[in-house]
Amino acid sequence: MVVLERMVPLVILMLDALLRRINHNHPKRKEIEEAYRTHKAGYNGEKSVDYYMNFLDEGKFQIFKGIRLPNKEFHFQIDTLIITPFFAIILEIKNWGGEIYFDKDFCQVYQEKDGKTNTYQNPVSQAILQKMHLKEWLRRNKFPDLPIEFLVVMSNTSSRLKSDPGYYEVFQKVLHSIRLLEKIAQIEKKYKQEVISENVMKKLKKTLLKKNTPLRPDILKNFEISPTAIIPGIQCPTCHTYSMKLYYGKSRCQTCKTISKTAPFLAITDYFLLCANTLTNQDIKSFLKTTTSSQTYFLLQKMNLQITGTNKGRVYSLPLDYDFEKNTSQNSITAYSKQD
Repeated sequence: MVVLERMVPLVILMLDALLRRINHNHPKRKEIEEAYRTHKAGYNGEKSVDYYMNFLDEGKFQIFKGIRLPNKEFHFQIDTLIITPFFAIILEIKNWGGEIYFDKDFCQVYQEKDGKTNTYQNPVSQAILQKMHLKEWLRRNKFPDLPIEFLVVMSNTSSRLKSDPGYYEVFQKVLHSIRLLEKIAQIEKKYKQEVISENVMKKLKKTLLKKNTPLRPDILKNFEISPTAIIPGIQCPTCHTYSMKLYYGKSRCQTCKTISKTAPFLAITDYFLLCANTLTNQDIKSFLKTTTSSQTYFLLQKMNLQITGTNKGRVYSLPLDYDFEKNTSQNSITAYSKQD
């Protein structure tokens, strides 16, 4: 049973919004575009592996996709966590193409693709570290010592895997996604003793969901971009300019005359993704480039935001369950490349 569905990571939505709201000649643009492609490829790889989760027995397996948990002063993220009363499996998923070589001595991975060599952290070592974190997390939250296995799943089935001789962990733990169900079945046969009762499983499920804390990076700080570099305004969904004006809850493009009800809300979502976790009516008036407080007040009320303070001291913030993916433009993934 899928307990936690995979969401588009906030970093992807932030990068997408950032690319739409900086100039094409911005000195950091290429770096941001590369980061966007990397994160998007990783997410697509994880989504492709999700397909195989549909074939696991819903009565036996609880599946948490993209879960991020606190451990002391740090957090650790698991691409896919599978839990049963008998054991748990950590899936570390990589969407790497070309020839992949695992170096045992230096604990690195080399990728040969399109005449280029890339060097990465060894995902086997990453998965071992995640296993240690999860074991400690279970202990600190007073759950039984559940056996934990890990697998490194290569979602790109055309990649060619090679390794140093004698690197047995790679041969045992690294596999293409097509073999995932076969490997899970082998692991299942190893563990016959129930470690966690049905009631404790329910408590563990509830605790995992409660403790899940999706990563929210400060994207402007990470790329050392000034807030003044962010293009304000409401973006037209048709011509992608920022020339829309508010008219009684709608917006009308001054360039192509498109009328949109959703564009103002998408602009406010961009503000939350890029600029701050909270805003005032004055903040959003400035960002939407309007002077009418009643128009922006109407928009903010429609978004069902959390509110503190009153009158001019009113501050709006997002509820914890705000769905950024749902409230981000369906066309935004390609909009930045069409921006004037």
